[in-house]
Amino acid sequence: MERRAPERASTRSLVGMVAGDMHDLGKNIFKTYAKCAGLEIVDLGTDVSAEQFADAFAPDAVTGTEIIRAWSES
Repeated sequence: MERRAPERASTRSLVGMVAGDMHDLGKNIFKTYAKCAGLEIVDLGTDVSAEQFADAFAPDAVTGTEIIRAWSES
């Protein structure tokens, strides 16, 4: 059986948690699925400012998540 080198990902995606949000569970879950689907992921981490996203590079796709907190006033 002939072995081939893995092909380069067809789409690069820049991910990061928006400024003020330190929860990265959803981002990490997305990264796992995206990598399995063949995307190349560039992870900027948590608490990423708009300027950091803009300065990173020009990816094919930009993704972001934020946790939605439900609360009520008593």
